[in-house]
Amino acid sequence: MTERPNVYWRDVVRQGFSRFHATTADPDADFLLYIEDLYRAEKEREAARGTDTVAAPNLALYTLAVALLTYGRLDVIGDLLRNLPPERHPARSLASSISHLLPIDIHRQALSNPTAILQWIDDHRSRLLWSAQAGRFVLDDVPR
Repeated sequence: MTERPNVYWRDVVRQGFSRFHATTADPDADFLLYIEDLYRAEKEREAARGTDTVAAPNLALYTLAVALLTYGRLDVIGDLLRNLPPERHPARSLASSISHLLPIDIHRQALSNPTAILQWIDDHRSRLLWSAQAGRFVLDDVPR
């Protein structure tokens, strides 16, 4: 991967959104608005369904969370990890984005134990900073 990780993974996700069409000279900003709207709508649908039954992974929410993570939205990581597709599902490959967008090698851990990576993020949240230049989160050396 020669480009910034966020650009690479954003392009991978964007390929799956055939209905997206940039409307301005800034397609990245247009895509962000597009996926934010879809994410909000999907969260509303999920809330309306309730939590009475154990549901299958929400692949729409999962994919949207990956896309938003490429913009530095750490708040979506829980939705991403809670909605991991089953083994061998083609969309599961998007989980590889985690190890490229966060400052630790967590790909295997995230796939086998999402709770552990959520705990790591909670433990380091105050030190995780988005670097637009690097296209990924970096770990601040100064604890806050």
